[in-house]
Amino acid sequence: MESVQDDNGRGIRRLKRFLLCARGFTLTELIIVLGIMGV
Repeated sequence: MESVQDDNGRGIRRLKRFLLCARGFTLTELIIVLGIMGV
């Protein structure tokens, strides 16, 4: 039971990090696109 909870905790942490990275990358792309359109 403990090992299962540990795996779940690690998976959630990895998922959060992935979502943060994905969101940051998307935000950067959005800024670049807006910059190109602005120019």
